[in-house]
Amino acid sequence: MDDARSFEIIFDWTSFSSSSQVPMQWLKYCIEIIPQDFRAKFETAYILNPNSAAVKYLRRLWNITAGA
Repeated sequence: MDDARSFEIIFDWTSFSSSSQVPMQWLKYCIEIIPQDFRAKFETAYILNPNSAAVKYLRRLWNITAGA
């Protein structure tokens, strides 16, 4: 198995609503505990069907995680 392989993730934001939101503290914590070598292999995130609520949430997420 090749340890240097990168990976991509597909996020489906269909029917996203305010009740679907994960608290930002949880996301920040998850980013902190994921090892740097694993994060370095992450290549692309595909975002499918974002509605206006999802776009607003993703903007907040982008601002908080910039540089991570």
